[in-house]
Amino acid sequence: MLGAALAGCSGREFVVPVSFVVPQGHDSFAELDFLALAATYGDGRAYDFFIEAPSSGTEWNIPQMPAGAAVTLSFEGLVSDGLGADGQVVAASGSAGPLAFDPETEASARVLFTRRGRTGTLPGGPSGGTFEPLLVELGDGRVLALGGADGHTDREPVGNDGAWLFGVDGTTDAFGFVDADRMRGPRMDHAALRIEGSGTDYDGKVVVVGSLGLVEGRGGVVVVDLDEDTLDEARDAGIPEVFDPATGTWEDLADDDVMRLNAARGHHGLGQVGDGVFIIGGIVFDDDLGLRATAEVQRVDLGGADTEPVAAMGETRWRHSVTPVGSDRLLVVGGAALPTAQTTFPETASVEIYDAGDNEWTDLEDLEPARSDHVALALEDGRVMVVAGITETDTLALADTWFIEPDEGTWVQGPDLGTARAKASGRVLPDGRVVVCGGETPAFESITTCEVWTAGGVDGLGAWGPAPDPTEAFTPRSGARSALLGSGEVLVVGGQSGPDALVSDVVVYRP
Repeated sequence: MLGAALAGCSGREFVVPVSFVVPQGHDSFAELDFLALAATYGDGRAYDFFIEAPSSGTEWNIPQMPAGAAVTLSFEGLVSDGLGADGQVVAASGSAGPLAFDPETEASARVLFTRRGRTGTLPGGPSGGTFEPLLVELGDGRVLALGGADGHTDREPVGNDGAWLFGVDGTTDAFGFVDADRMRGPRMDHAALRIEGSGTDYDGKVVVVGSLGLVEGRGGVVVVDLDEDTLDEARDAGIPEVFDPATGTWEDLADDDVMRLNAARGHHGLGQVGDGVFIIGGIVFDDDLGLRATAEVQRVDLGGADTEPVAAMGETRWRHSVTPVGSDRLLVVGGAALPTAQTTFPETASVEIYDAGDNEWTDLEDLEPARSDHVALALEDGRVMVVAGITETDTLALADTWFIEPDEGTWVQGPDLGTARAKASGRVLPDGRVVVCGGETPAFESITTCEVWTAGGVDGLGAWGPAPDPTEAFTPRSGARSALLGSGEVLVVGGQSGPDALVSDVVVYRP
């Protein structure tokens, strides 16, 4: 152990024993190469030490502690081969304090130690990187990753037809990807969900809808040449298909005249109510009108696997959010109102809720400012949280948080994020907290940090706080997607750190 204390203290000093303990279920000390800890005293002094190959429960002493002072402990560690392949890096971090110690009480401290992130390039999977893939959590603890683009630049992005299963190898206890059967065609700006509670043979399977990129948000309009062959290819690729995790295979869904007319689409929403899958809004190809935004909604009947138009929204929109509310409603927030020939797109403040039983849309109170590229999450208490996004025709990133009580249809503003961001990824954790990671600024600058929301407070609106997030554990990225693992960790896949700079490493992050 190597330590160095800064001079300048006065009064009685004493030694504080500090024990680092791994919480149950956290494997943080397994194969830990080193631990670096800093104790910062309230008078400005600091004590640092470095330990090789520590083990859980071992005690280390912080010497020369001034009586009555407060100390803040922080630490970082490094682990090799943390995801199961050579050359990977695991970063561990955490903090405690400020803690007040007094020699009369024989003070000591127990600090919970947990890995905060693991990152590396895994064999298989989207090893070259992909922008805005889709991640779907499967019932057996694995995650299905689908498609995405080769990045957003000044040129037309290109989608891919890849599908990969992420999980833990039971023989090695290491994370990894396994290639699944490829989709029927390349997909980007697509939508997917796991079907549950439909009462059909599709329960537990994953449906994906959508095809080629039609519009690139904040990078100009990308219009695919509307010749007959290209349109047929886009429609053929966009036909819904269903993935069966038990067999690893795909089957087509609803390849009928209504679906084929609307299959060439992107930036739409997807929701399930009962035995119906609802495809909501987005950008579509139209034989007569060409490229257009739509307020139309199609319902795929899982019982009969056919498609029918249902009630349309009151507002045309794309890059919006669709969030299930209760058992039979879908909440739609924001989005861009329509595409133009310019490089920016006007957002909408409109909020609508769909009642599948009545086949009716109801306008709720507008959410100002208008926004797209935001995060919308259903909380355990029934509220829906809307976080961040972009506004003022794609020129101003937002940091605000809003809560809606769906039964009342009114909004309440909550605490702001520490960093404004659009295109972030967010998940609700098993303990009810919310983690939001990454994203980008209006200048396409990728954001590194993650933030965690915790419920509570006098007003019940909770608070955001920075998540310990060493740079080794989280590469700056926008256009990444996240999923929740059974371990309580968050998987982050894809994205880019800048134009033409796809991120190939995968992060497993413990908030």
